[in-house]
Amino acid sequence: MLRRLWRDQRVRSTLGLVAVLGLYFAVPVDRQSSTPRLVVNVVITGACMVVVAMVIVREFRRMQRGEDLRFTGGQLLIAIEVVLVAFALTYYSLALHVSGEMSGIRTRIDALYFSATTVTTVGYGDIHAAGQVARVITTLQLVFDVVFIASFARLLNQARPVRVRRSEDEPPP
Repeated sequence: MLRRLWRDQRVRSTLGLVAVLGLYFAVPVDRQSSTPRLVVNVVITGACMVVVAMVIVREFRRMQRGEDLRFTGGQLLIAIEVVLVAFALTYYSLALHVSGEMSGIRTRIDALYFSATTVTTVGYGDIHAAGQVARVITTLQLVFDVVFIASFARLLNQARPVRVRRSEDEPPP
């Protein structure tokens, strides 16, 4: 029973989503931390961006060679969530360690909310990047998100089987 459940891609994807979110809340971010901790968080965010970019490039190459694409919608959601929480962790660290950089972030939920509104380009204005470092990081997220979402939309479109409409006069194949 459990094996069959584990083989279900939807179950694995859901568990992956929950695990990434759990890690976000479990990563220690100390209020007394120094600049090196912030630098580590920025490096982790950059590493997540590189990994997701490598996946995109790999899938584009596979698509160009005419191979079947390996990812699923669940994997796409996990990739988006990894980038979302990596930026959220960076924003939270920035708010804790550098006074005046982030306006409105007091908790991890605030940081996750800001990262999500940035990904969706909604930007309600209640939380915003106030300092120069925060604005640079937010701009990086905006550029990465646009490229990432556009690339994966193209990959998903290419991975979908194309259905050709037949006219009523044509015989079935």
